[in-house]
Amino acid sequence: METDERLTTIEAAAILGIRPATLRMQVKNRRLTPVPQRGRDHFFLRSEIERYGREILRRSHAGGTAGG
Repeated sequence: METDERLTTIEAAAILGIRPATLRMQVKNRRLTPVPQRGRDHFFLRSEIERYGREILRRSHAGGTAGG
């Protein structure tokens, strides 16, 4: 079930099974959008991370690159 829970970079990376640095690269490449906020830390909506995870799985099953 998708929720609008906010996740830290470390939590989001763990859900996706990637390193935090890889997640930050996905933000830099505009594949993921963090929650707008002040400060340096990124937060992500759980629903956005789950959507991105499904997208990665679809690409990997279709023979494309996972992007991370």
